[in-house]
Amino acid sequence: MNQNTGIEKLQIGPTSLKVIDDYRNFKLTPNSQPISVPYFNNSRRGLSTGLRVLIGKGTPKDIKEEIEIRQMQEKLAIFNTNKAPQEKTESPEVFENKAIKSEFLKKYMYEHNIGIDCSGYAYAILEEENKTRGYDHLKNHLSFPYIKNFFLRVIKSKIRALENTDVRTFAHPENSTTINLKDVRPGDFISMIDVSPREKNQKAHDHIVLIYSVDYIDNKSPENLKNSDNKNAGQNELIPKTLYYTHSIARPEDGEWNHGVRNGIIKITDISAPVMTQEWLEEKMDKIIGKEIESSNLQEIYTQKPNWMRQYKVEIKRLKWWK
Repeated sequence: MNQNTGIEKLQIGPTSLKVIDDYRNFKLTPNSQPISVPYFNNSRRGLSTGLRVLIGKGTPKDIKEEIEIRQMQEKLAIFNTNKAPQEKTESPEVFENKAIKSEFLKKYMYEHNIGIDCSGYAYAILEEENKTRGYDHLKNHLSFPYIKNFFLRVIKSKIRALENTDVRTFAHPENSTTINLKDVRPGDFISMIDVSPREKNQKAHDHIVLIYSVDYIDNKSPENLKNSDNKNAGQNELIPKTLYYTHSIARPEDGEWNHGVRNGIIKITDISAPVMTQEWLEEKMDKIIGKEIESSNLQEIYTQKPNWMRQYKVEIKRLKWWK
C-alpha cells in the first residue's frame, strides 16, 4: 500500500496489460503514430465465419499482417511516410499529409472491415491473463452452452473457440460467477445483456467491459469511518475505490469511424449501489492516445430503458475457475 495516499493498487499481469496497449496504441511500424483499433460488430456486418481478423476477433499481430498484405496487393504506400506515393494522381504533398495522419489509417481499417469487437477484445486480454495465472488457454476451460448440437459444440470449442465466444458465453453461469462490487478484483468483467438501444428500430445488444486495475482503500481510513452508510467501516478490510476498465465500443457521437478501444475509470461513490450508478469517466476519442478524461455518457446509454424496450442485466463477473 502507498503510505502517502493510503491506496493499494492491484492490476492484471504485465503481459495482459501489454495486450491492452497493443490494441489501444496500435502501430504498423515502430515509428508510426499510434491509433486505437476501431470497433467491429459482427451482428451489423452480418458475418459469422471467416478469418478472425475480418470478423472482429483478430490480434494486433493479425491486424498488422492483414493490412500489410492489403498494402502489397493494392500497391499503395499509404501507411509509410518514408515511401513515395505510388499513385500518379496523388502528389507528394497530399500523400505526406495523409500518411502522417493516423486517422487515415483508422478510416482505412474501418472501411475494410478490420477491427475488434467487445468480446474479441475481452477474450484477447483474458486469454493472456488466464495463462499468466497458470490456467492455460481459455478454450480449455470455457463451455459453450448456446451451441446446442453436441458434435458441433465440440468442434467449435476446440477449433474456433475465440470466434464462438460472445458476451453471453462469458456471462453464462457455466463460465463465470457473479461478484459483488465490494469484492471486485482485476480481471473481472462487467457483462451487459440486452442493452437498450437509443432508436426504436435498433436491436438490443450485449456488451462487455474488462476491469484491468483496481484502487483499494482501507476501511479504517477517515474517509470511510465518517461514511455512515458503510456498515463495515472500522473493520480491517480493503474496499475498492476506483476501477480502471477497458473495452471496444462505438458510440453515436463517435461518428462513422472514430471509435474503438478505449480505457475509462469508475469512481465508486456508493459501495452498496449497482456498478452502473457509480461515476463513469472515459477517454476522449479525439486524442490519438487518450490521456485526457471526460465525463462519459455510458451511464445514459446503458441505463435508458424506454417502456417499449426489453429490460437488461448488468453484472460484475469473474471466470469461474479463477480463485
